[in-house]
Formats: sequence, structure tokens, C-alpha cells
Amino acid sequence: MARRKTKNFKIPFKIIGIFLFFISIILISAAVLKAFFYHYPYFNISRIVIKGAEEDKYAGFKAHFTSRLMGKNIFSQKLSLIKRQIEEELGDVECRAIQRRLPGELILFLSDRSAIAQLKLGRFYPIDASAMIMDNPSDLAKPFLPVILGLEGAIEGPKKGKLCSVLELKKALSLIERKNSAPNLGDYLITRVSLAKNKTSSFFIIQRDILFPPPRKGIIQRDGVSYPAEKGFIKKYPAEDVSKKMYPRKEVEVKFDLDRPGDVINVLALLLDKRKGLSAMPSGGQALENVEYIDLNDPDSPAVLETKKKSSFPSL
Repeated sequence: MARRKTKNFKIPFKIIGIFLFFISIILISAAVLKAFFYHYPYFNISRIVIKGAEEDKYAGFKAHFTSRLMGKNIFSQKLSLIKRQIEEELGDVECRAIQRRLPGELILFLSDRSAIAQLKLGRFYPIDASAMIMDNPSDLAKPFLPVILGLEGAIEGPKKGKLCSVLELKKALSLIERKNSAPNLGDYLITRVSLAKNKTSSFFIIQRDILFPPPRKGIIQRDGVSYPAEKGFIKKYPAEDVSKKMYPRKEVEVKFDLDRPGDVINVLALLLDKRKGLSAMPSGGQALENVEYIDLNDPDSPAVLETKKKSSFPSL
């Protein structure tokens, strides 16, 4: 039986040569265009525009930043690096995007950050919801910002503009953020969050009306400051000093599951609403009165231990 002949498929060298020729033309054209855009003075940075925030507020930063970039090629600048430099220098600003507008204009889209807590790392560092340190540390805690404890050895080199990628911190910030956005927890403030490895984590809450009591007879409140009126003149005292002398401060510990911040806040809101209802308390009433601590280690089986009765409040 005769063997069947097979034909070898061969690509003509002429076709390969034409293909390589066009590839080389494309590469050379790309190199020429890149050299044109990267070296032609027409594309040097001549103007920086700030959008999304008050430009007057950052006039000093804008002048300083413009002087550093003025005359540099707009395509040679790494936008991700510029973004990081802006956030590190300002701290309280998020650079959402940077846009090139030819021939030489950079548009910075900024938005103001706001601290939702402060880290206790020897000193106090204000931090926003994204876990970025917003300002230089202070020896004194800022009033009405929750203090996060227990991360002293977990964050190295804390400084303004540093993004802290610690999982426990992000969970604690998620807890605070969820509490702040819960409309039925507006009467309460978180004062501190204590994170513990291999132990139960806790946060502490207080009634807002203890910190911001209603005006009493003879007390005038203006711009957050209380003024006791005495014999036709007003003597000025800081509001926190007046409240410390006139009202007791009581924090309540809430033991919670760090892995379920959303469930913890939802159940806490239901518990406090239930206590108000059973006690016939109006909104803003003392729902935390006589409470020693609240156990939300298992949000599905919450419990409240009261100081006087020493008994658990019925679970939801």
C-alpha cells in the first residue's frame, strides 16, 4: 500500500518580512510620539486647579505644590505618586482623582477628611474611616472622639498621612462608622474601644445628654459654651468644665464580637430601644441607667447586667 504524502505548510519569507516591517514602523512611530509628548515644552505643567474643596482653604498648599511641578512635563509625572504626596502632606484631605488637561494643566479632585476616632499609640493620633492618620499627634485626647486602645505594638512609625493597614483597626473603625450612621443611636457616644488579642474586646458608651445637658436656670449657652449669669454680667466657663461640676459621667462597657460590627450595632440599637419602651422612657432618656455592662459577644444572644438587680435583661 502506497504511503500518503504530506505537504509541509511553509510561510513565505516575504510575508514575514512585510509583517516585521510594519511592526518596526509601529514601534518607531510610538517612540517618536513618546519623545514628542515627553520632551516638547508645549506639554510642561503651567497650571494646577483644585476641585471638590474650597480652593482658598488650600491656597498656601497650592502655591507650594505648583512651584514644585511648574515647568515639568505633564506626562512624565506619576499621578499615583502625586496623589500619595498630597494626602501625606495635607493629612485631612483625600485626593480622589487627578486629571490631565492638555496642554499643561493638572486638575486635583480633593475632598475633606474628618476624623472619626483617635489612636492611642503613646500619644493620640486622629484617624479617619479609611484608617489614615490625619494630623500630628497630641499629648491630650480630643474631646468627643472615640479612643482606640490595644494597638500600641501593631503600627510602626505612625505619622501624619500614614495609612494603617491593621485588620483589627479597620474593624474597630467599621464599628464606629456604623454607630455614627445609626439614626436610633444618636443619643449615645462611643468614648473608647479596647481591642484585646485572644480576649474579649470592649467599647464604652455614654448618654449624649450627660455630655450636653439641657440648659439650667441661670445658665446661658452660646456657641457650645455655658455662661452662668451672675448679677447682670456673664462669667465664661468652658462647657466641659461646667458639665463635670454639675453632672456625673457614667460609661457603660459593651463586650462585643470584633468580627461582627454591623450585627453588634444593630442589636445594641434594638436593646436600648427596648429598654426605653419597657421603662416608658422618652427619646433621649436614661436607657443606660443602672446598667453595669452589656454582653454582645454573641449578638444572637445579647444580655444586659444591671448594677442594682444583678440580673440579666431579657434577650431579644
